[in-house]
Amino acid sequence: MISNTRNMNDSFYEVSQYDSCAFVQTVQGHSSLQWLKRLAHSDSNGLPDQSILDAPPQKLVLEVSKLLVRVRSVISDASSFIKQVEIPPPDTWLKEMDLTADSYRQQMLDLFTIVTHSVTDRVLLLVNFIFDLSFPSRSCSFRNIKGAIDKTDENVGAHLLQLRAATEVVAAPRHFFVHRGEHRHVSLFSEVYRVKLITKAFHVPTEGFSFNDYGAIEELLSTMRTDLRSINLVLIPALDSLHNAYLHKIEVIGGPDIPSQEELSRATEVMKYFEGGPKPDFMQ
Repeated sequence: MISNTRNMNDSFYEVSQYDSCAFVQTVQGHSSLQWLKRLAHSDSNGLPDQSILDAPPQKLVLEVSKLLVRVRSVISDASSFIKQVEIPPPDTWLKEMDLTADSYRQQMLDLFTIVTHSVTDRVLLLVNFIFDLSFPSRSCSFRNIKGAIDKTDENVGAHLLQLRAATEVVAAPRHFFVHRGEHRHVSLFSEVYRVKLITKAFHVPTEGFSFNDYGAIEELLSTMRTDLRSINLVLIPALDSLHNAYLHKIEVIGGPDIPSQEELSRATEVMKYFEGGPKPDFMQ
């Protein structure tokens, strides 16, 4: 259950929820430890020794981290688009870009739709790697990954189904925009935007006429927040369903590449050097 301790209309509320995911926190912890390990073996140019980079745990955690960053960017980018709908750029900038506040909001809605729809594909790549399904990236379709994972872990497969179901609301609008150039329609906002375009195109006077801008924008924001929240509610359990498989995968190769106490001291020296301190003797 999502806690109500924060304002759920905060555009970046969903990012904080994602970051609290147990699987994400485990990988972030391993990544931080291994970063210190690499730092402890910096050469004169501040680069880690290749033998450290080639260590299996380093390669594993780096790859999982990279794939998780791509999943997280769905939530962070979508949150950013919501914020930009709420507070668009100044009119002077919009005019320079030949945009209006409404056309800018429409752009943000279309980008939001594309990005949120991509979350399932990004998770499929993560599942493919963690479970060693060995599909080439271009073959990581829902059908291929779901069919393969059901033979190994039906729980993960069930979560993938829920994730795809959560993105169905943006599936058709995404396809229509990407393949046909048709903008996503959101009831009142789209109707108000259309009327404004028509009145402008045909030079219809609008003095004394009041468009329901506030209601239209509030409806648009509510739609986007609901879409993102619905996706995040199933994304987090889907990621957590990968937790045990990830832990098993890294334990098989000896666990994360944890630095020794001496290496932690060396890493501290390197960080101080990067902040302007003396260069450690081992980097000379």
